[in-house]
Amino acid sequence: MLKEFQPKIARQMIVLFFITIFFLAPAINSVMKQVYYSWQSGIAAVEYYPEESRCSISRESENVPAKLNCQFTFENHQSYEG
Repeated sequence: MLKEFQPKIARQMIVLFFITIFFLAPAINSVMKQVYYSWQSGIAAVEYYPEESRCSISRESENVPAKLNCQFTFENHQSYEG
């Protein structure tokens, strides 16, 4: 009787494992990123967000230099507690 239930339990454990990994991986990644940046100092502690940064180029005519309008997003993770 136990041998009949063992494969079902094994399959359920495998499915549970993958579901857990799927939901916990982003949280673990976020925590590890925070730990990494907290150990850095200087420029290494600055994180750049390319998806939140943008630039636009405008030119009124070919004889006038192009105007560049940019917005960059950074986060400084360095702790200044002394």
